[in-house]
Amino acid sequence: MLGSSHAIANAYERLYLITSMIVDSILRLRPFRDPQSILVIKLDEIGDMVLAMHTFEMIKRDNPHVTLTILCKPFVAGIVAAHPSVDRVIGIKDLGPERYDVVVDLRGSWPSLRWILTHPPLRFFTRARVRARNKATGHIPHDSRANISIVEPLLRSTIPLLPKIEVSPADRETVGVFLRSHNLDRFAVIHPGARRPLKQWPPERFSTVIQFIHEKYGLRTVITGGPEDRALMDSLCLSAPMAIASPADFTLLHLAALCERASLFVGNDSGPMHIASTFGLPLVGIFGPGVPGVFDPIGEHSTTVHHVLPCNPCDQITCTRSEGPCILLVTVDEVCEAIGRVMPLTS
Repeated sequence: MLGSSHAIANAYERLYLITSMIVDSILRLRPFRDPQSILVIKLDEIGDMVLAMHTFEMIKRDNPHVTLTILCKPFVAGIVAAHPSVDRVIGIKDLGPERYDVVVDLRGSWPSLRWILTHPPLRFFTRARVRARNKATGHIPHDSRANISIVEPLLRSTIPLLPKIEVSPADRETVGVFLRSHNLDRFAVIHPGARRPLKQWPPERFSTVIQFIHEKYGLRTVITGGPEDRALMDSLCLSAPMAIASPADFTLLHLAALCERASLFVGNDSGPMHIASTFGLPLVGIFGPGVPGVFDPIGEHSTTVHHVLPCNPCDQITCTRSEGPCILLVTVDEVCEAIGRVMPLTS
């Protein structure tokens, strides 16, 4: 039954991509001028949004006069709105009679595509065209590069940028108050949660890593997570007394401000991992069913621990291995060794 549902979802996604590519091809026949307004659709998760943030800056860099609007999910609106290149952030319910010169589909949906059909822009650039090209060549680039390829028709410069998160003085001060209250100067950040259970490394292994970080590097640890992670965070604090849970009211921008000051980040393949990677700190990402090389953390001080099996990639929902999920193959020793690679004792 689950396999059948997955097949239906895949077929539905393929139909969407084919339809959006047809719309893209038809709209390319229309006369076009320098755009005055651009709508970027990115109805996606935290990590996927982070790996697209640099495209906003590149669009605005090469089209400084345009009004740039981002259509996204509510829970990522905060980090998007803080981006200096973004003029406006809207949700799917905010789509109205306004027309845009250009619409870019970094990750759309059937409702957004139906709106485009009734409010056609002068140009529509869809990720489906880039995906089809990549599939034909057999090369699947890192997602940050794939997003640049989608917006490439709007760019005048060939100089790529890297994703980054804008942190405000207010966000820094909120995090500073928290750190001072716990007498934290140098510290590590551990993010033990993930959106999919198959991407979650066992908490007892994180507990051992927290102790290793404290013993070898003299760092206490701040454990981060959302409301759904509170029980996991509290249990880790009990098993590792040198760990402190981040406040329940911390936003994604507070997390960014925390990572900006951290000496190390260790966590599962997740949105917070990608947020942390934009700050260039030593980082170890723990991967299970993720696609190798496509969603790896950016940054020269980032590394991953990943056992890639023949069944990878999978739907990340149902594991077919009788031995258990592939993320269980990642050992504590491997993670500690990876920490040593990115964070020498002299740091």
